[in-house]
Amino acid sequence: MRILVSPEVASTLDYSRRHGVWWYGSERHIYTQRRDIAPDGTPSYKRAKKSQPAAREDKVAVPVPDAGIPKEWVLAAREAIKDNLWTSKAGDRVWERAGGVLRCAECGRAMSVNYIRAKDSGYYRCTGRYNGGLENHCSMSRTMRAEEVGARV
Repeated sequence: MRILVSPEVASTLDYSRRHGVWWYGSERHIYTQRRDIAPDGTPSYKRAKKSQPAAREDKVAVPVPDAGIPKEWVLAAREAIKDNLWTSKAGDRVWERAGGVLRCAECGRAMSVNYIRAKDSGYYRCTGRYNGGLENHCSMSRTMRAEEVGARV
């Protein structure tokens, strides 16, 4: 039998309560620097991260005290919210065609929602236009009003 926590940690636990286990260090992260050359010849450096599962013997067991919430309550709460609609972060509105379904005609990337509170209007825009970087920049500069897209679809 393998001892999960050290004797020092075990001596501080309240044995009248139940404890769970959370594993610290379950993934190893390797950071590297990537060098990219722009079309004009200037170099740029970007940080890249690669994650991989850690070996079991490298993980550290951390005891987590029971929160005291009955399991039935947790299951009932999950059941109660299973049919909830996803709301966008842009204006707390429900967007039926968001979430990667609507695609850019230029580059094929997913369209994202941009909500302007002052105008009380929502727009779809290409994610590649803003997140593609210089080498993968999309030429789609137009935005589309969400109401018009919804009506057409």
